[in-house]
Amino acid sequence: MPVDVHRLLVAEGIIENPCLKGDGSGVQWVSDCSWLYRTSFPNVMEDFVYARLTLMGVDTFADVYLNGVRLGGCEDVYLPWSFDVSSLLREKNELLIKAPLPILEAIPVSPALKEKVGLCVRARVQYSAYGDYLGPKPRLIRMGLYDEVFLEKWDCRIEEADIQSEVHLAEDRA
Repeated sequence: MPVDVHRLLVAEGIIENPCLKGDGSGVQWVSDCSWLYRTSFPNVMEDFVYARLTLMGVDTFADVYLNGVRLGGCEDVYLPWSFDVSSLLREKNELLIKAPLPILEAIPVSPALKEKVGLCVRARVQYSAYGDYLGPKPRLIRMGLYDEVFLEKWDCRIEEADIQSEVHLAEDRA
């Protein structure tokens, strides 16, 4: 980890790399399925009070669970997602990230726009940029993790702050 679903399946020898042959027709089924990332880790809260789980790159949709509790959902490929997990950590922890079928997560649009806005745009997923000259145009919808997942922990934090600012302009710069 992190690795998106297609690269993981290529690395495990489950599918051939569709980008090398220019024919993705044999791997269309990958983006027609939901996928789960699962890992476990021991208690890491010795001498710490607070913890935050951060996912730096999720492409595009995911539901995140820690020890069976849903932390939230990710809906944007360009933003990191952070969750306060201070009260959820145990002696043994299980992190589960579900990457649902992207096409089913399409953004609802008004009926008047449905014909004008393509499904791949509404689902915020991209089809492969390969052209037809390489053979059947592969529909490789990226999904899963593509950047770090990490846990931050600390023993104190500022709950409230009163910040005051002042602006002083020099007379010759005003």
